[in-house]
Amino acid sequence: MKWKELGLAYSAPKNNSWKHSHGMCPTPIIFGDIIRVFCGMWDKNKVSRIGWVDLYRTDPTALVNISEKPALDIGEIGNFDDNGVVPSSIYLKGDHLYLFYCGFQLVNKIRYMIFSNLAFAKLNLNEIDNIKFTRKHLSPILNRDENNRIVKTAPFLIKDFNNMSYLFFAGGSKTIELNGKILPTYTIKCSFYVFPDKVDSPILSELKLKPNEFGLAKPFIIRSKDRDIHPNFKMFYSIREKDFGYRLGYAESDNLRSWERKDDIIGIDPFNKMEGFEREEICFTSVINNGKDWLMFYNKRNFGEDGFYCAKLIKW
Repeated sequence: MKWKELGLAYSAPKNNSWKHSHGMCPTPIIFGDIIRVFCGMWDKNKVSRIGWVDLYRTDPTALVNISEKPALDIGEIGNFDDNGVVPSSIYLKGDHLYLFYCGFQLVNKIRYMIFSNLAFAKLNLNEIDNIKFTRKHLSPILNRDENNRIVKTAPFLIKDFNNMSYLFFAGGSKTIELNGKILPTYTIKCSFYVFPDKVDSPILSELKLKPNEFGLAKPFIIRSKDRDIHPNFKMFYSIREKDFGYRLGYAESDNLRSWERKDDIIGIDPFNKMEGFEREEICFTSVINNGKDWLMFYNKRNFGEDGFYCAKLIKW
């Protein structure tokens, strides 16, 4: 693959408001001539709420509008999402939008725990600036279990493949100490999913960590429209390394259960200067087709402190 960076698509305003900094985990959906990108916007206390940025479909670095209020605020005090929410993936079903999101809760001995939930909003294309999500439940649908006691988050749904739906997520129960901080370790796993909120517990697949890695997260999967082209599925994800930080990974599969990691061919490598790219962390990607080009939205330094970026695919 080869990508060309188009630049900073959304620049955080640094204005002391609820959206003071960051555009974390950019998650796009197309509304007509607009690409709406939901993302986590942080206040000065580093608490994220989900807002959105509208970009022109034909020019994804041209800003159209920014949300004035959060589309999803933090949860009630004591809930799993009381210290921040960020989007993971979004889907249109009928006249409703369904948003999978990640909720952060601070704890004492490690930095945080992250679990995930589902929220929904009725879509009226004449009033898209007023979208407000409602939680399906107050407790997470991706909650802790025996094998995912600290992290079970960042869900991505593949619907109706071989008459089944598959939910990919990042999960883990162990920790690692780096630079005096206790951090969770996690990798990408997959289970069956029954819409709207039932996750079957058996793990169908799991990406393996390499020796220098302690996290694989934020899966985003696209499927070939030509069923005769293999691989059928392409997964983009974030790799967290012990000695560098974040970089992007890539894997391929024909059946959603067996994945071959091919990180070296993703074409966006922080260690090798590509066209328009600098050597720095890259993470939390999503990929969408605007009808002409494949576009990638992603974050850079400090979880997207300056906003989010966009790149255009030059060749697969």
